[in-house]
Amino acid sequence: MSMKKMVLALAVSSVVAMTAQAANQGGGKINFHGEVVDAACSIDANSLKQTVELGSVAKVALYKGGKSTPVDFTILLHNCDITDKTTTTVQFKGIAGESAEGLDKAFAVSGAAAGALGVVVTDAGGNVIAPGAKSSAFTLNDGDNELNFKAYMQGASNASSAIAPGGFTATADFLMDYQ
Repeated sequence: MSMKKMVLALAVSSVVAMTAQAANQGGGKINFHGEVVDAACSIDANSLKQTVELGSVAKVALYKGGKSTPVDFTILLHNCDITDKTTTTVQFKGIAGESAEGLDKAFAVSGAAAGALGVVVTDAGGNVIAPGAKSSAFTLNDGDNELNFKAYMQGASNASSAIAPGGFTATADFLMDYQ
């Protein structure tokens, strides 16, 4: 093969290779979201939108006010500056269950298992935090802090076969109140 043909073949190969590399190989878009707040602490991004899995519980365990095993969850705080504010309470807001069924301190559920069932939130010591109520005060430390809670399913006080099997959801928004 002559030198001219080799150079020509090399040039053609290079153009073909560059064209192959220039093809779109997929992509997407990333949105960034955040918020600046005037508060004593920053809330960890993973604490802002949590899903607490309460598991699969036999409906008979929830009869007549029965409860499932509590599941731990945590709100993590970072960069706390306790110069002016040394404590915080947490308020969980949402729809309360039916008071006639003994679920007024529980969050109402929706879905197939809705009705004679609610989700109860407590502090780490087991003290119930009813929908709309504030927790006891947590003492803050400079830097990072963990606020520990528990949640469990609770059947209505008069529930028996009225508890339907199936999935459910409940929602509680939380608000920090630094003092």
